[in-house]
Amino acid sequence: MVCEDSQTIKEAKAGKESAFAQLIEKYMEKTYSVAYALTGNSEDAKDISQEAFLRVFRSLGTFNGKSSFNTWLHRIVINLCNDYYRQKLRFKFMFWHKDDEDAPERNIETLFMPKSMDNNPRDKASESELNEKLNNAISKLPLKQKTVFILKNFNGLLIKNIAQTLGCTEGTVKSHLHRACRKLQEELRMFL
Repeated sequence: MVCEDSQTIKEAKAGKESAFAQLIEKYMEKTYSVAYALTGNSEDAKDISQEAFLRVFRSLGTFNGKSSFNTWLHRIVINLCNDYYRQKLRFKFMFWHKDDEDAPERNIETLFMPKSMDNNPRDKASESELNEKLNNAISKLPLKQKTVFILKNFNGLLIKNIAQTLGCTEGTVKSHLHRACRKLQEELRMFL
């Protein structure tokens, strides 16, 4: 197996509950983070994360190790999020906020904030406005561009891993990422 978790997966396939529990413990935060970033809703992200692990449990026997377990799991989460959008017939993107207790320990403002900003009230208002504009701009991206942007910038996946996860070429991932960044730059021109 290509996977660093090959022994744990082998044990989980054999029915060892503690091995499957190790996989859940290792990957739950990443799973939740992707689902939260794509749905913008903590409860839906929890549901999607749980459903992802149910699907993993049911189909672990079919996992052949040609890709990493992480890539396989991301694909399941993304498919569930796509189902979420089809079922809800709506799309609302909202990044985590500092006051959201269930949110991961990441903050979008740090990616785009100018380094020279002080912590005075005027700058905080500007930061809040930028965060709102950025959330709005990302919500307008087509789903594939949004997915690639989130996986790259908020989950730190490499281009090749994103391509494996989405079942496309690295060139396609780069194209979606480039278009997403270009659209975000256009939307946020006055802040950058």
